Amino acid sequence: MAERLPVRDALMSFAPHEALRAALFLTYSFDGRWFEEALVPDLCERPIATMLVVRDRNAISAEAPSVRYRKANACASAVFHPKLALLVTEDSARAVISSANLTRGGFERQRELGRVFDLGPSALADHGIFKSLVDYLDSGVSKEVKGDSARDLADATEALREVVKKHKAPPSAASHVLLHNYAEPIWTQLLARMPHRVLRRAVIVSPFFEPDRRHPEDPALGPQDASIFGRMLYEDFEFDAPKDEIPVRVFFRQSEGRTELPVRKLTKLGKKVAFFAQDEREQRLHAKLLLLEGTEGPGREPFLLALHGSPNFTTAGLLNRPPNGNSELAVLTTLPAKRRSMEQSVRVLGLDRGFNQVEDLSALHSEKEGEPPSPPTQGVADATYRVGEGAVAVSLLQATPAGARVRILLQRDGAWVVIGEVAASGVTDVVVPVTGMADVDAKTKLLELRGTTLRIEVVGADDSVLASDSAPVNVDVPAEFCGLTLVGAALLTLDERIARAGVGLPPTYREQQKWLEARKAQDSAGEGPAVVTHQADLDRFYRNVHQGLRGILARAKATPGSEFATRRSLDELSRWAVEAATSEVVVMTRECRLFLVERLLRGARAVVEGCSPALKARVPAIAADLRLSDRLGEVVGWLERIEEPALATYAAGSRVHAKQMMGVFKNGTTR
Repeated sequence: MAERLPVRDALMSFAPHEALRAALFLTYSFDGRWFEEALVPDLCERPIATMLVVRDRNAISAEAPSVRYRKANACASAVFHPKLALLVTEDSARAVISSANLTRGGFERQRELGRVFDLGPSALADHGIFKSLVDYLDSGVSKEVKGDSARDLADATEALREVVKKHKAPPSAASHVLLHNYAEPIWTQLLARMPHRVLRRAVIVSPFFEPDRRHPEDPALGPQDASIFGRMLYEDFEFDAPKDEIPVRVFFRQSEGRTELPVRKLTKLGKKVAFFAQDEREQRLHAKLLLLEGTEGPGREPFLLALHGSPNFTTAGLLNRPPNGNSELAVLTTLPAKRRSMEQSVRVLGLDRGFNQVEDLSALHSEKEGEPPSPPTQGVADATYRVGEGAVAVSLLQATPAGARVRILLQRDGAWVVIGEVAASGVTDVVVPVTGMADVDAKTKLLELRGTTLRIEVVGADDSVLASDSAPVNVDVPAEFCGLTLVGAALLTLDERIARAGVGLPPTYREQQKWLEARKAQDSAGEGPAVVTHQADLDRFYRNVHQGLRGILARAKATPGSEFATRRSLDELSRWAVEAATSEVVVMTRECRLFLVERLLRGARAVVEGCSPALKARVPAIAADLRLSDRLGEVVGWLERIEEPALATYAAGSRVHAKQMMGVFKNGTTR
């Protein structure tokens, strides 16, 4: 436990200069402005295929001022409370599991507790943690996201799964075990893993207790809910403490006598618990920790266990599970059970300083109870602006009633303005064409989004608003954006982007920022062409296309069983084919467009042909998830409109090729 948890250093030092297949962050509180300043510029200096932040919808202190990565509000749990930072390369992974939220306070100002876990060719000790993380993401966190966010989470999960499969678990027993509460409560799992339940001592560190007060993180206790203190002291454990020693110590925070402790409830505990209040001069306590020391006796071995991570010492965090309880993530660590190990742990964690024992709890006052959160019902699970289509894809928590419509509003000049509306009877997913979501900036001549938050309303047949919810603005091409500005096609031509993707060097976020700032500073930005072009140099164009496709296909060939690599390759190739065929921003002759479309179609076919047999069977599902047939349908439509005699034969051949690939995406075979 440190006054400054060096999470940022751990993230930035992981696999330097290597591309990331996935960057995943789970958090309760989210400060988007701080995240953009402190982490995104350095993190995005390397290519990142998938970047996703999942947060609690009720704890967003500031929305992110960019769409460089996807933001998703957890949509299943009353309180989404895990704290996880996960980075994945092709053969290694790093996970930081802690008590720290994605806020300045969590990373820089508060006393937090966390641990860094690594998996790679020379780091196998924590293999079990990452194997459990795959299950956690697959069967737990997947319940919290829908739509395009679910696809991004699946990509991150698949990237981690492939790393786990590459490395064998060590023969020695693991000292760390991952616990989450989507299947069963963390407390139940803790009890099941204990050698016995006779304790010598216990230490509790928690900033919040039941019920939470001013800023409730936990739902209120129901009539059937037991107190976590009661379960620990009177039901689940027997205490055999040294003579004249209080067996349980509680470390908590207070300010001028106000505390989150349930004072009246705890005054009845007598001599079993000693309370230690944090000195107000110390940095604010936010760590969560439970230390349990088992006592030696007939048929009993001593032990020392530490439970740390996101759960506060509350019923909602430890005894319940989603959707009504919190969604939590914790690590159970087995420490050496030596003489005075407990006291050494207390000293190492700094609990022997900065805390003062409270002799009279009645001198403290509990914070006034706040309004408890509840699981979301109808609302928005995900919203993505599809830039090329000028439409927003919306995923709802529940199906709309018969005759309903979905309306989208954007906040402009302090008012909510309707930008799109469409009939949506009995559906959970709908695509809404919008106007005014983005405009071309007069100075830069670049497309800019006009907001970071949408309001989505479900409107009944009688024009009444049945449900209204907000959602962060996400885009389907985040890597093409810098802040809220679409810079991809203007910064590099399509063939240059293909070339840089082939060698694994797409523009970094700082390169985009520098270029955009220079463009904004140009007095003559409004004069001349709006995009960079070198299409007169055909030799350079062909070289770029050849180099890029060769690199992409080489990576796909090297990993024939990698679903992640196959998905990314097919996604890129199909997007580029649509852009080559239909984009007005792309400056190319029709001959060059035809040549590029044909090469991209061949590349997609080669990717599928190079897949392992098991992966070929997954191609239809991958294609449906990525809407590959829809994309190729746009390409076919463009090819059918080519009537020039000199190009018609070539276009007809490409059209046949595209339709063959649509059949491949449907049937999963090229034969």
